[in-house]
Amino acid sequence: MSLISSIRSNYSYAAGLRSYLLEPMTLEQARADAKRGLAARTQSFLETRERRVYRNPRSPYFKLLEHAGIELESVRNLVHEAGLEGAPGRLYDLGVYLTQEEFKGREPVRRGTLEFTTSISDLSSRNTRPVMEYQSSGSTGEATRFQYDFQGLTGWMGSHILSHLALREHRPIAAWEVGSLTRPLFLAKASSPLEKYFSTNGFRWTAEGFRTAVLNNYTLLVARLSGRPTPRPEYATRAHPLPVVRWLAEKVEEGTPALFRCSASLGARTCLFAAEHGFDISGTLFLLQGEPYTPAKAEVLKSLGAEARVTYSMVEASIGQPCGNPAELDEVHLGADRIALIQREKVTTSGAVVPGLVITSVSPDPSRLLLNLETGDYADVSRRDCGCFFAELGFETHLSGIRSYEKLTSEGITFMGSRLYQIVEEVLPAAFGGGPGNYQLIEAEEGGLPRVSVVVSPRVGPLDDAAVLATVLHGIKLTHPLGGELMTEQWRQADILRVVRREPYETRTQKVPPLHVVHGTRAQEGNAVR
Repeated sequence: MSLISSIRSNYSYAAGLRSYLLEPMTLEQARADAKRGLAARTQSFLETRERRVYRNPRSPYFKLLEHAGIELESVRNLVHEAGLEGAPGRLYDLGVYLTQEEFKGREPVRRGTLEFTTSISDLSSRNTRPVMEYQSSGSTGEATRFQYDFQGLTGWMGSHILSHLALREHRPIAAWEVGSLTRPLFLAKASSPLEKYFSTNGFRWTAEGFRTAVLNNYTLLVARLSGRPTPRPEYATRAHPLPVVRWLAEKVEEGTPALFRCSASLGARTCLFAAEHGFDISGTLFLLQGEPYTPAKAEVLKSLGAEARVTYSMVEASIGQPCGNPAELDEVHLGADRIALIQREKVTTSGAVVPGLVITSVSPDPSRLLLNLETGDYADVSRRDCGCFFAELGFETHLSGIRSYEKLTSEGITFMGSRLYQIVEEVLPAAFGGGPGNYQLIEAEEGGLPRVSVVVSPRVGPLDDAAVLATVLHGIKLTHPLGGELMTEQWRQADILRVVRREPYETRTQKVPPLHVVHGTRAQEGNAVR
């Protein structure tokens, strides 16, 4: 990027951020927006498809719809006949959908004689101008450009403000995440900014590390000059979260236990560390995300006098908001003002058939247009009047038992199963011998914390456990060029990888899946390598 282009980009970014922060959003405004979204969801769905799909031949959805012979009038008729929950299902059955790998451009879309690849620009909103653009280094493949616009960020604001302010009850708010400043910016726009922001990601002596540090400092400066100061990220490792626990204990001592947002694993780690070192964090309300909230994790929180609520989201969409009166541990309200949901049968790595979740965006200006995107997750879907804040707004659909059928989500870091297959079936056999069926990755939970085992058949022969784990982590970096280094660092920090020497798990049909996720049982002991 030239100097002039860089100056223009920085000016545009600062102007966009300042405009975003100077227009505050209140709880009342977020409530009103949610109600309007629920009332207008069908109209918004149809108008968005007309404007951003049928008027945009580059759209992958236009190509899928055209291949299936479905014109705009046919979509209108489907919605009229089957409603907003039925119409996407019929379109899905006609081949109008995208898998996660297709959506991210990692695999071509193939439907009969139709074949094409997607790109970020084809799926981004065309109604807003990005205020900043940057690209990956391309060291492990073709460089990928990203766009960051504050109108898209504002679109996410309402649901996040509702989640935090509905649960806050005058609590101080803090978060502990990988380190993006997105979360503080959400709440800086609201009347309840974060008091503390902890990051598992320290400064990295790399080109990307310097770029991130410069952008973060620039963002903090603009936020402060805009009258919306945002807390600077404070480094806290997963293994030693002393700054986090000390702050939570201080809030309890002051008589105002905090609302604390983090992944489910970080929540469990916080409570275990507090118990081990004698900190009182009772009364803390955790707002958990990123991975399943299980009975084992809930027991850890309960033992410290803490409790939790859960949100459900992806990079592409905010899907579920926390139920205030949950009947299940991980129960959320479907954000029906922004999302339409269908379910289709999917097969897990163990061979079980589960109700997979497929989502469609219905709000008028999502940053990513979605039409039957497979989430890679499954869940129980029900309707009930729970009487909580979101029920009063009209959100009646509940999700619970949310689990993945094709990816690992340990420590809130997501690794797509299709990318891990390459490591298990190609990388490890090439490095240590054997072949497909001799290696397997198993995710399980022990004492409320995740554990990922690299299972190696004894038939492979003697090998160095440390070398196996180093090869796995290196392979993850190579197969996840966007953020792989940061993702693997989180796993190293959490010390969750180990080698187990035994025969890999087999399905009932005697297949050996490269990836196996165990829910609610203890993983077999192995050798942990730090």
